[in-house]
Amino acid sequence: MTKYYIVAAKPGGKTALKNEFKTYRWALKDEKWQWLQAWRSTDNIADLIRKGNDVVTGKFIGDKMDEGDAVEVEIRIKHNGVKYKLSDMPDK
Repeated sequence: MTKYYIVAAKPGGKTALKNEFKTYRWALKDEKWQWLQAWRSTDNIADLIRKGNDVVTGKFIGDKMDEGDAVEVEIRIKHNGVKYKLSDMPDK
């Protein structure tokens, strides 16, 4: 599968679901290997992970990508101190 590097993030509204992430991937284009860049939504990042791609943080240092940590997607409760914590729910 492909490895995607998140190098920037911009908020897209009141919820993290509207955030956008600037990603790069190393790919062959026009018979030449190069870094391809795209802005991706939270849904798109989750889909990349679901399909088995590696998604990590990264930073360009010169013309080389310095790899950071793996990215994961999680569901969490929006407010602290709520009833019915997800971690306390039964598995039935």
